[in-house]
Amino acid sequence: MKKLKLIAINKLGVFSLESTVTDTTTHLVSLEPRRTLNLLRALTRGLWILEYSWILDSLKAGHWLAEEPHELKDFSRGIEICRSERQAFGNNYKCDLFHKFGAFYISSQCCPVSKENMCELIKLCGGRVVNARQKARYIIGDANRTLEDKFYLTPYWVLDSITQMQLMKIQKYMYPLPDATTASSQPLPVKRNT
Repeated sequence: MKKLKLIAINKLGVFSLESTVTDTTTHLVSLEPRRTLNLLRALTRGLWILEYSWILDSLKAGHWLAEEPHELKDFSRGIEICRSERQAFGNNYKCDLFHKFGAFYISSQCCPVSKENMCELIKLCGGRVVNARQKARYIIGDANRTLEDKFYLTPYWVLDSITQMQLMKIQKYMYPLPDATTASSQPLPVKRNT
């Protein structure tokens, strides 16, 4: 796929290939509808997210074709929504999915997406990330519930919310409360009654 992209870019011009979606990226071409970090970056930025057929059909036509018929709409309704908003607002476009939420703390244990990448995605969606869990309302990627007034969420809440471009119900993504057998790693003193 990469080789054919290079051939198309060299033959048809205008574009250059990047390995990571950045602020200067304009399009993302995907072989299949699969959630990747680059796809989420492109979605939050309102970029064109296109099926691979765009490259093939453009090569056949000898020029870059219109993007819209090749947009990867089946993956998520958010792709068309964000791209339309980006076209309407231009450089003023900013995804605001997490804008009204309280602060997020991302655990260093966060996976399958690293802490750095999760921070980037939340900020791309207008969220605020803090470095101390005490200052956060939402703690992502850490099942060790040490503070009572926080929401301890799996990273999938962030990923699914971005994918659908709507806030998913938090309850489904909360880490379970520890039960009595795992509540504390501290030894409990016990006295036999005689």
